[in-house]
Amino acid sequence: MKKTALHKDIYRTITGTLPRFLSIFFIVVLGVAFYAGIRVTQKDMHITADHQFDDSKLMDVKVMGTLGISKGNLESIRKLSKSEDIEGGYSTDVISKKQGSDDEHAVKVMAETKKLNQMTIIKGTLPDKSGECLVDEWYASQNGLEVGDTLELSSGTEDDLSDTLNDTTYKITGIGRSAEYLSRSRGSTTIGTGTLSGFIVVEKSEFSSDIYTEVYITAKGAKTERAYSDAYDNKVKELEEQLKSISKEENKKRLGSVQKEAQDKIAKKERTFKKERKKVLNKLDKAEKQLKDSRKKLDASKSELEQSRKKLADAKAQIRTAKAQYQTGIKQISSAREQLKTQKQTIKTKSSQLDTQGAKVKEQEVQLEKKEQQIDQALQAGAISEQEAQASLTQINAGKQQIKKAKAQISSGRKQLQAAQTKIANAEKAVEESLKKEETSKKPMPDAYNQKHATAKTLRETVGHPMYRWALENEKIAALIHEIQGDIESGNDVGEKLSELRQISIHYAEKGDLVYPVLKVRYEISGPSDVMWTVDDEIRDGLAALDKISDYDEEWMNRLQTVLKRADEMIYKENNILYPICAVNFSREEWYGIYEDAKDYAPVFGVEMIWDEAEKYNTDKKARTEAALSDGEIILGGGHMTVPQLEALLNTLPIEITFVDDNNINRFFNEGPKVFKRPQMAIDREVFSCHPPKIEPMVRAILDDFRNNKRDRVPVWMEKNGKPFLVTYMAVRDKKGNYLGTVEVVQDMQFAKEHFEQ
Repeated sequence: MKKTALHKDIYRTITGTLPRFLSIFFIVVLGVAFYAGIRVTQKDMHITADHQFDDSKLMDVKVMGTLGISKGNLESIRKLSKSEDIEGGYSTDVISKKQGSDDEHAVKVMAETKKLNQMTIIKGTLPDKSGECLVDEWYASQNGLEVGDTLELSSGTEDDLSDTLNDTTYKITGIGRSAEYLSRSRGSTTIGTGTLSGFIVVEKSEFSSDIYTEVYITAKGAKTERAYSDAYDNKVKELEEQLKSISKEENKKRLGSVQKEAQDKIAKKERTFKKERKKVLNKLDKAEKQLKDSRKKLDASKSELEQSRKKLADAKAQIRTAKAQYQTGIKQISSAREQLKTQKQTIKTKSSQLDTQGAKVKEQEVQLEKKEQQIDQALQAGAISEQEAQASLTQINAGKQQIKKAKAQISSGRKQLQAAQTKIANAEKAVEESLKKEETSKKPMPDAYNQKHATAKTLRETVGHPMYRWALENEKIAALIHEIQGDIESGNDVGEKLSELRQISIHYAEKGDLVYPVLKVRYEISGPSDVMWTVDDEIRDGLAALDKISDYDEEWMNRLQTVLKRADEMIYKENNILYPICAVNFSREEWYGIYEDAKDYAPVFGVEMIWDEAEKYNTDKKARTEAALSDGEIILGGGHMTVPQLEALLNTLPIEITFVDDNNINRFFNEGPKVFKRPQMAIDREVFSCHPPKIEPMVRAILDDFRNNKRDRVPVWMEKNGKPFLVTYMAVRDKKGNYLGTVEVVQDMQFAKEHFEQ
């Protein structure tokens, strides 16, 4: 009885709330199905992962040591009963960036393994020689890396990366993935942002140490067990327990080895120190005696020398102050001119807009008059009623009122523009007056500076003179910029002309090598070197980046317009600021030197000129030099030879040689075609003046390390014009180890590349 009543009650409840019942029913069905799917999928995912781990021979345990892992440590691990395959490895965290890009990322560099942790190749091949690498698929996709690209590596710390890796530049030969990384996370690091963006695989020989940073181990019997199973975990745990049991003793052995190596080095240094100390003390005794004899002579002339130095310092200070004041004034005036130029362009644009609006208003007014005539004609013909005509005329009158207001606004806008033009004209007048005042003020070489534009004009009209050629180059650059801007407005393709415009980099290279350093070093005019040099590099790099992009979207067009504007502004600055300054400062002999050095640069837009006056001077100078040296002979430790013989020998060597003395002064370049330009005008000039501002800190760091005995050699591999080059910086020391200077050697390694590719 009760059961029947219960059934009836359940039935009434279900039928009374059928939609809710069905909803709950289907929710339960979906939940059960989802749970069953997860239970089945988990097992399949484990099986799939296990197959992947087995195919790639993924390690079961990784062992790392703060002092590294020696081959002796490796043998001890190999003897463990629970270990199977063992392989030592190397890794280090570095900062990586694509060549030509400023984006930096922290990545892990790993040595290629032969047995364990095999890579899955997605594209290309594994590295098979020095300077090659395989990159992480995820890292490559996120940063647009492809096979053939080049990566530049740095330590990310104060340490030198060459202490760890043999190379700092690597060409990508392949893209792949590792079973060691199942997620997109690549781990953390102590450099960069603290997060690794990917990994790079190089040959094991790229690591300079014979001490492993880590050891990869597989547990005996673990391969037959499925990953994530309890049986697999037990096999790995047994191996880990054995590793723990020997870790204390192996760490002790490694620490003892490191301490012994350090003690041996210290003992060797101490023996060398004692030996050298004895020699130095003997020399000091002799030097002290000589010092006493010369001190009397020195004291006698010291007072006179100090007075001369003071007079010279005071004179230089006065000259520097005067020049600085003049340059500041010129810079301020130039800035004001640029601002006025921008304002004038704005007024021109607004005036054009008012003209367009006026034309539209006039057109609307004509249309309203036509409509009014049409309504009158329709009313007279009886096509519309008087009431309809009146309604249309009311709308027309409203439109006329709007046109009246628009005319008033346009009139007001033109008055504002006229006021602005008047204001700009007054400002231009004030600027010109300031410039005239600045030019006629008291400063070094006032007469010359008053005539600087006239002097520059004379040089620009001298056929073959460097300024004559630069002026022609600027004309061609300006014309090409104008053509590209016209093509942009017309919607024509600009790719070919953009590539042609990149010849501007040769024009800028001449300024950077031959003009800026001379102004800064010899005449203490640093503005062009500090400012224009940087802008030149930005324009050149901007054109190069745009030329590599094939998709000419709106963003690309905006970037191109910005670069073209800066290049056009640079033409103005060269013609009106830089070249006039050069014209009144550079001597005739310096112009001859610039002309001769410019022969090492490729023609810009086909502009080539002969300056007969300079040709004669340089020919005569070379003849005088050769005559003066023809009879001289140099006695060396290994023999003797004449100066022409020595010069011919150095020029015959298949390398580019630069010698910088211990005071950082350029003293010697060998002659002949060069990959890296070395103008003769740079001889007897500080080496730092030959480098752009962004490169100077690196050059200073290398020379300081050589001087302080921190390093003796810095090799740099690079690719230029499609060829590999080895640039080696070496400290030059005498037999006693005293620092005499630095030699830079550039060697074309194409022959070696072709040899090993056979």
